[in-house]
Amino acid sequence: MVTTETTAAQEVASKAGQATFFQRWWRGLLIVGTLSTAVVVLLTLVWFQPPFYADRVSEKDAAKRRELSRRFLSSGSRLFSDIQNSRVWSADFTEEQINAWLAEDFESNLAAYTLPSGVSKPRVAIQGDQIQVGFRYQRGPLATIVHFSARAWVPQRNVLALELSGAKAGALPLPASHTRQVVETIALTNGVEVTWKRNGRRLVALFRFPRNPEHVVLLKLQIEGNQVALEGTSGRGDFQSTDYAPTAN
Repeated sequence: MVTTETTAAQEVASKAGQATFFQRWWRGLLIVGTLSTAVVVLLTLVWFQPPFYADRVSEKDAAKRRELSRRFLSSGSRLFSDIQNSRVWSADFTEEQINAWLAEDFESNLAAYTLPSGVSKPRVAIQGDQIQVGFRYQRGPLATIVHFSARAWVPQRNVLALELSGAKAGALPLPASHTRQVVETIALTNGVEVTWKRNGRRLVALFRFPRNPEHVVLLKLQIEGNQVALEGTSGRGDFQSTDYAPTAN
């Protein structure tokens, strides 16, 4: 025979069990909600496109892009001719020409052979004496825009120095080790030796171009205004750098 006290105790136990169930349910819901929010925030940061890259990758005027790419190739052809036939040579390439060439001829003819797996659609923006570089990087189902700033100079014959700063994947800062790996992979894919030094806290990549029988020497690379300027010689000669030498790594 069930007593009144037994029934009351069962009701209390039942209510306590229900309360515990709802507490666990709410805790689980809060955990799922927190994790979902964190994932959304992380993906938003990873998928972020820096304005300079978004503007330059979305050029819709195909005719204009092809014409600018043609001008880039024309300037490159003249540069090659000058290197073959003149002791002193120089060339200027505008930001618009570089990006048009990257979107047209480079994309169609060279990207598959010169870019490592997962890297595509490189673009540049010139700001002051620095150049911003961005490219799409995909690994499995996840894709992001890797971008960084670089200052360039020629510290010695046929050595190009790039001082890298502000490397990010989307809006997330990238560790220096990852930046080094990406840059080294691109350099090795194109047969260029790269070593590293530091200028304070910033990494400096030193690209050493191979010796050539024509004694082609890169003397100067200058980023200014809206263009990249190159100067060099096609003969033997002494070269003294006027730029600073980064400290050893």
